[in-house]
This record gives sequence, C-alpha cells and structure tokens, in this order.
Amino acid sequence: MNIKLYSSAALSAVILFFITCVFTCPIISFIALIPFLYSLSRSTGLFSYIKISSLFFVIYYFLSFSFLLKLSELIYLPEVIGTIVSFLATAITALLTAAIHMLPTIVMYRFSKHRIFDAICYAAMFTLGEFFVGLMLPVGVPIVTVSLSLVGLTPFLQSASLLGSLFLTLITVIINALFVSILSSRLISMKSLTSAVLIILIFLFNTIFGVIRINSYKSFGESLNVSVAQINKSGLAKWSHQSSSPLSDYKTLIEGIKNADMIFLPETAITYSLGDSQVTGDINEALKSTGAEIVSGIFYHENNRSYNAYCSFTDDKTAVYLKRILVPFGEFSLFGDKLFDGTDSLSSAQSISPLYAENATIAAAICIESIYPKVIRKQVKQGGEIIAVPTNDSWFPGTHLQRLHLKHSVLRSVENSRYLVRSANSGISAVISPFGEKLAEIPEGQSGVISAQILKLNRKTPYTVLGNTWILILVALFLYIAFFNLKQTGRIRLFKLDF
Repeated sequence: MNIKLYSSAALSAVILFFITCVFTCPIISFIALIPFLYSLSRSTGLFSYIKISSLFFVIYYFLSFSFLLKLSELIYLPEVIGTIVSFLATAITALLTAAIHMLPTIVMYRFSKHRIFDAICYAAMFTLGEFFVGLMLPVGVPIVTVSLSLVGLTPFLQSASLLGSLFLTLITVIINALFVSILSSRLISMKSLTSAVLIILIFLFNTIFGVIRINSYKSFGESLNVSVAQINKSGLAKWSHQSSSPLSDYKTLIEGIKNADMIFLPETAITYSLGDSQVTGDINEALKSTGAEIVSGIFYHENNRSYNAYCSFTDDKTAVYLKRILVPFGEFSLFGDKLFDGTDSLSSAQSISPLYAENATIAAAICIESIYPKVIRKQVKQGGEIIAVPTNDSWFPGTHLQRLHLKHSVLRSVENSRYLVRSANSGISAVISPFGEKLAEIPEGQSGVISAQILKLNRKTPYTVLGNTWILILVALFLYIAFFNLKQTGRIRLFKLDF
C-alpha cells in the first residue's frame, strides 16, 4: 500500500472542499486536483485506481455534507443517539453521492493510448459524474460542484452563459490534469510544452471571453427598485414560537422601506397558509404602508394537498409558484405520507412554471431548487425576466452551507444572464447582477434591509436555450472508452492511467 498516493488523494479532497465551501480563493481551483490526479496516474491496476478514487470522493463529499451533523441538534432523541443518526446521515449521503460521481471515471483506469488525450478524457468523465449526481435526486444531491470554487473569478465564470456551470467544471479539471501531464514528463519535452500551451490557451480564451462579455453587454429592460428584508431568527425559533401575526417579524423592517417596486421575503417567511384571514389582513396592511408588491414564502393548500409556495401580492392580484423539488425528510418522507415528527409531508408541484407577478415574470427557485440549474433555466426560457431565490438555511447556523448555497445563486445568474434576488431567513440575502457580481448583501446572522435597482431582461443565453445538450458528447466519449476497454478484456495485463 503506497501511503503517499492515498495521502495525496486525501489532500486534494480537503483542499477542494475548503476552496469550494469555506474560502473564496478561485485561483487554487486550477491546481487543487493535482495531488489526486497524480496519484491516479501512478495507480497500479483497477483495484488501486478504485481505492484512490474512492478515498478522494468520499472525503470530499463527507466534508461537503458535514453541515448535516447539525441535525443532531434538531432530532428529538438523546444526544448520543442524535449524534449517531446525524453522522450516519452524513456518511450515507456522502457515500451514495461519491459512488454516483465516481462511476463514469472508472472506465479511465486502463485508457492510456494518448497521454494528453487521457487528461481531457478524465476531465470529461469527472464532469459526466457531476452531471449524473444532479440527475439522481434524492440519492444524489449536487450541493457541491467544482464550478462553485471559481465564484469570485468573475470573468472566468462568463462561459457558463454558453454551456452552463458544468462546462466550468470541465475546463477546470482539464487544466489540473494538464498540469499533471507536465509533472509526469521531462520539463522540456513536446508533451510538457503542448500541455503548457493548452493550459495558457484555455485560461486566456475563457478569461478574454468573460472580459469582452462584461464590457460589451448592453442591458435593455425596464428598471425595478427591489428590496430584501432579512431577520435573524433560527429555524427552531421560527417554528416553536410561531407569532400570532403572520408578518410581525418583518413589520418594522417593511415599514422602513421606501420607493420599492417589489419587496422580497424568504422561504416560509409567512408560516401560515394562503387565504388565511390573518395573512390577508397583514398583507393588506403592508401593501398600504409600502405601496410595493410583496413577494413572500408561504404555504398553499389545494385538493387536500399542502405545498411550499412563493407568492406575490398586490391590491389587485395574487400569483403563486409551487415548489417542485422537495428536501428529503425535511419536506417529505421516503417511506410514507408522514415526516418523522408526525406532520404531513408536503406535495411536489407537477410542473415548473414562472411566477407571474404584477411587476415582473419571476423565475423562482425555493431553497434546494436553486442548486438544480434546470429549474431556473426552464422558467427563464418560458419568459422569466428576473430570478428570485427564497431560502431558509437557518437550520444549519455556523456551518459552510450559507456561503455554499449563495454560490449556486451566483452561477444561476450568470448561466441565464438575469438579475437575481436572494432572500434568506438569517442570511445570506443578496442582489446579484447577470455577471455574478453581488450588488448588495446582508451577512449571515444579521437583520436588515438591502435595496438595489435591477432590470427586467428578456435576452436568452445559449445555455438557457440549449441547456446541457452538449453533455451528449461526454456520453459518447464514455461509450467509446468503455468499448475500448471491453476490447482489452482478453489481455492479461491491466493498463494504468498515465496522463
């Protein structure tokens, strides 16, 4: 057992976790995977390859899902049992997600005909694995992607408007793999020089495209003055001390907002149901005091079903968006109609369509939906002019979840070239430009209001129109590599991955 190979894989997993979930240091993304990929290039046979890969993916996903350890504080069981349950939930989620992500990469264990081509192929299989994770709800949850580690490097992000955030993952892993190609060869050789030139070209072309897009993009659209109200209230406090007045927590903040066209509140900011007389009274009072359209999270009941909803209110109109993707065990049970606390499961909307508010057509994504690019893309394609992400991350205070979840909103704004309004209970609320720049922000653990002027936009990006259809190229490449390996099954020797 080569300890150096396994420790290198573990090192990459830890670095990638920190730059994706904890710190903003995007330039490290281009070298973070080098220890892991170098270990793979030195693996000896299939089993060695699988063990190194498994170590990397399990550590990376366990650390990324470690915010789930906070569940121990929410489970009404003895502390020791609650800790065990939350650890098992974290470990099982990490193991399942790691297995899904790793599966396409396994075909690379003996594919070594062209070294630089191998580097590109591994990056393609890694990206295909991320894509599969996004398809496997509730087994796989794409809460972390390599593309999130690039948030902060604004020019580099802009190619997501062409091919989506998965394309950012692809080129980032390619750059890492090409560095490994250089390290595994003589410093001055055709292979190392070719790899170096490819790294420079990929980085420069992607960055230059971003700079040109940011500086030449002309936004034409009606302006909107938007405000976001945030209160610092934990999830437990929100539900265990439900106020007798639906909007009492936000009343003071809302009354201080002036000259806003739309006021955005978080997911389930109103813990009552739409149509409740108390809700109607509070909303009417808020509409009179502000003169603005109010958009808030609320519950919606129809045909004996309950939904997590997002509603816009004006004097003349109420529009409703129903949540499509629910949180396992938080909003529905995998084993019946009841959640673990005995309450009824919520229902999932049958289709995805925008929120047709009075002042704008909103592409909405409630909480976990914002980590699935297709939810927002479909609504923008249907005419969404702005994006709104109401969420409640207050169940996991002090963890990396809030900052990680915010990074997804940055990518969604770039992919679809839309202004994005994020309203979060206890943080992090923000207004984000079509280029992924934060125009205003309320940090975690604070109460307050932010305001900004945004534009309603109608121009659709290539990604909005085409989505991830280019992934079919990666699928074809996967089939080619698998077929190549199948032809080798009659041979005794196992090829090792050698970039």
